[in-house]
Amino acid sequence: MMKVVKDFSFLLLQLAVLVLFYFIGMMMSSWIPFPIPGSVIGMLLLLLCLQFKVIKIQWVKKGATLLIVHMPLLFIPILAGLIQHLDLLRAHGLTLVAITALSTWIVLATASLLSQWLLKKQVSSNE
Repeated sequence: MMKVVKDFSFLLLQLAVLVLFYFIGMMMSSWIPFPIPGSVIGMLLLLLCLQFKVIKIQWVKKGATLLIVHMPLLFIPILAGLIQHLDLLRAHGLTLVAITALSTWIVLATASLLSQWLLKKQVSSNE
């Protein structure tokens, strides 16, 4: 029983760390003159802290995994709201599909190139 309470407490603490980065990002987005969402700023700050070993991955891994596992549930309200605007989908649906496909391709290409670059950098530093 004590282990369950301890595990749950650690999970809540990890979620609190992730939420803290979200709120810091939201505050920073109101300060900067660029239209960057606070959630993106929070993720970038978390990435920097993980990269520079300010935060260990173990401090957020279980909490992040829990959120990722339940992510599809977060899209249900969006789809329900989308149904209310079918007229807009009919008028601009093809444009939305094209933009989505293009942006997906750009993200995949960028991630691929970045992964290859990081792997080459890691291999060269190990030699």
